[in-house]
Amino acid sequence: MTRATFSQVLGFPELVLPWEQISLPVRLGGFGMSSLSSTFKLGYVASWIHSLAELPLRFPAVIPMVDNVVDHQFGSVGDALAKSIPPDKLLSDYLANPKKLQSRLSNQFFADQLQLSLNNSATARDASRLYSLQGKGAGAWLNAIPATQGFAFKPCDFRLASLVRLGLPISLSHWSEACNCSAPLDDSGYHLLTCKTGGGPIWSHESIAGVWSECLRSLQIHHRREPRNRYVTSDCRPDIVMFDSESASNLDLDISLAHPWSADAFPSSADRTGVAAKQRENRKAAKYSQQKLPGTSVLKAIPLVFEHFGAWGEEARNFLRKLAAFSSDEVGQPNAPEFVDFWRKRFSVQLQKCNARVIQKKLNVLCGGCQIPESLSTQFFYH
Repeated sequence: MTRATFSQVLGFPELVLPWEQISLPVRLGGFGMSSLSSTFKLGYVASWIHSLAELPLRFPAVIPMVDNVVDHQFGSVGDALAKSIPPDKLLSDYLANPKKLQSRLSNQFFADQLQLSLNNSATARDASRLYSLQGKGAGAWLNAIPATQGFAFKPCDFRLASLVRLGLPISLSHWSEACNCSAPLDDSGYHLLTCKTGGGPIWSHESIAGVWSECLRSLQIHHRREPRNRYVTSDCRPDIVMFDSESASNLDLDISLAHPWSADAFPSSADRTGVAAKQRENRKAAKYSQQKLPGTSVLKAIPLVFEHFGAWGEEARNFLRKLAAFSSDEVGQPNAPEFVDFWRKRFSVQLQKCNARVIQKKLNVLCGGCQIPESLSTQFFYH
């Protein structure tokens, strides 16, 4: 029933959905819809080993029986152990340290499942997408409670964001064979997200910059958006200039969106996580390192980079944690973890909404009056 409902939400037949990825935890690029038929043995084995570790301590008379079971694994227990314990591990290893065993076995199970998905990737782009989805914060939007407008998705936005996350085709060929910039379209939506014709990337960039401004306002940090003539003789244009109370000076924030399939990141992004964000950070840092304001010797600029699939750049993560140090709740108590969790989800939701709406706006221009497919319609989900 869960699978049937999810396939109806996405508008795709159940048989064609990549359940291997969907069943992965959110932090590994999935939707957290784990299959109980695949994981119930992990709980069974963990409970069984916990019992083996505890029984001899409470009832010494059963020690010979426990030793016999350990030495001669048999029946359903033996079958479950063989499928749940990695081949390079021994039962005695787990008996010596049974703490949080079910969690450890589950982590190993999902890591193996992820590796299988990577090995079975149809293309290097699919592997690049899966690696990017493992980046910090990439799946925070799936854990956000849609209690307010800033955390809520329209059905069509959720569908499109999910299709991009899963690498499912958006089926554009029957609408138009090429973009209005004359470049060919791809069913993954990559060109629609990155095409500069129509201003889609600029709109997404400004939207993310607006959320950073909201974040700074929530801490009552003085800042300016896109100050003019910040660098008169350079093309460096920081998106936000804020006052840094620690150094008693201004700090430049340069916001950027990077795609793992871009020419400067691919195919390196098909081998590890965070390549696109790191390369964009390095490029921004090199660009600003050549500029110094009059009367200063050190330039303070932070590149805040997000990958289109949702991963945060390292500098952006560090900057958010720095801001969290100034946060407090309604009674003045520090609330750094709550602050980081709130804004991580807020940015994640906004980024995925931007991806969906850029694709949709571009399609509205290209469709030329064609009927919008049901999977991309703005109607509410079926009950």
